[in-house]
Amino acid sequence: MSVTPLVTNELTEALAQVSKMARSGEVTAVIILAQREGDDFVEPLCIEAGELSPTPEYLAQLIGHMEIEKQFVVQAYVESLDD
Repeated sequence: MSVTPLVTNELTEALAQVSKMARSGEVTAVIILAQREGDDFVEPLCIEAGELSPTPEYLAQLIGHMEIEKQFVVQAYVESLDD
């Protein structure tokens, strides 16, 4: 039987924290934009789980956070063109 070694890094620690909060009921929904890599590819991966709050205030805040993250990706894209 093959056993995958346990890797602890910034990513696994962040996901463990979210998992802990989900188990306690503090986190009720997630939208995760991830980067999946293989030997010859890199691709985006979107994971959605749970149910978003239907309140307009929350959804407006979520849109704001997504806009901030979009700017982060746009900046990384622009910098990659300069390389």
